[in-house]
Amino acid sequence: MGTLLEGLEPFFNTCIDTFSDFDGIVVMAIGDRNDISKIKKAPDNFIIAPYVPQSEILNEADVFITHGGMNSVHDAIHYNVPFVIIPHDKDQPMIAQRLTELEAAHRLLKEHVNVHTLKEAVTDVLSNEKYKHGIRKLNDSFLECGGSKEAIAVIESLLNKVKL
Repeated sequence: MGTLLEGLEPFFNTCIDTFSDFDGIVVMAIGDRNDISKIKKAPDNFIIAPYVPQSEILNEADVFITHGGMNSVHDAIHYNVPFVIIPHDKDQPMIAQRLTELEAAHRLLKEHVNVHTLKEAVTDVLSNEKYKHGIRKLNDSFLECGGSKEAIAVIESLLNKVKL
């Protein structure tokens, strides 16, 4: 949910309550701004750490619960991992709206998060092919743009035309 956010201990406890019987591994990166002593003891299927190697985790993940920061969004698109997106502030509500429109994410408003709504959102993403299709389509659109090499070429071309 973002390693830069603080005060998320209640959210992490909701995750533990929601996924304690989940048949899979749950990885939670809680950052260093949340007090781990306020987070419940989790079952053995949980990995809870201040930070995790996000790319490695997403390479194996089936769903990604995130606040919708651009770094995390780009990583998940790269690895074709559909989202449950819970926006908090800044550009996140717009990002969540667009990912929902593109059927790459299930948006959940933070004030509506509870055991029932969170489980329902994750179940929806895991069981509905539209999210897998939506995230693949989004990834394909990124690849068709030429990726970072094309972006660098466009920027260099513009810089060559403009005197700094």
